[in-house]
Amino acid sequence: MFEFGLDIFQNASGSNEGMCIEVASSEYVAAEQGYKFKLLCNDNGDGTFSVLKQPIPMPSYDIPSEICNPKPPPTPTPTPTPTPTPPPPPPACSLSWYYCVLDPGCVTYTMSPGSVVFHTGDKAGYKAGDHAMLIINGTTRLTSVPDSGSYKIYTLSGKNGGGGVLKEVMTFTSAGHYQLKIPITISGQSFSKSEFEFGLDIFQNKSSSNEAMCLQIANPAYLKEVSGKTGFNMGCIDNGFGNYTSKLPKGVPEKVSAVQCKEP
Repeated sequence: MFEFGLDIFQNASGSNEGMCIEVASSEYVAAEQGYKFKLLCNDNGDGTFSVLKQPIPMPSYDIPSEICNPKPPPTPTPTPTPTPTPPPPPPACSLSWYYCVLDPGCVTYTMSPGSVVFHTGDKAGYKAGDHAMLIINGTTRLTSVPDSGSYKIYTLSGKNGGGGVLKEVMTFTSAGHYQLKIPITISGQSFSKSEFEFGLDIFQNKSSSNEAMCLQIANPAYLKEVSGKTGFNMGCIDNGFGNYTSKLPKGVPEKVSAVQCKEP
């Protein structure tokens, strides 16, 4: 036998009963039917009950349950051949960075970039007018940010795409390690048909002099265009901490590294 009861109370301390039912196995119900198993009131269906003039035999109701009334297992159906998952779409932001090819020798460089991150702020990738953030972490021989230092952004068309004071964007994360966080409003001058490119130039002295580092950032279409041209060669080798080897044999291919694109 199996049985339990459920009692609902409207007030504290088990008072002002709202409803009471019992749930039991068929064996328990059969045993109870021979012992005062009578219904004393009628359920009107709206939470009100009417006292019966004459008690009647207690009705019982089956509880549907797949456990108590198991169904036969379904007939297995053939497993369909899985459809190959299509490859994911290419990222909306796909960029690379390399050293400015117009700086042969890098003789005044004092900063070495390690990683370049581009926060586009645009789910679709990037477009003219977007407010993006360029974050560069690297090493340097500098021990402080130059007071007169500055930075400039150059567009694909060679126009001025922005700039500012170096002290406002450069910090030292530890001795010899720096971080640049440069806000950029993407210029329409950095686009040409399917191509996109801009440059970042860091200066240590006034009037855009004493260059500390120069990078170019471009999409695959622009990179394909310039990499096939004469002159897309390394002007120097970065040895870290702003130390460069500048005397190179002719024709050393430009080193190209991936930009980490961060979309929303």
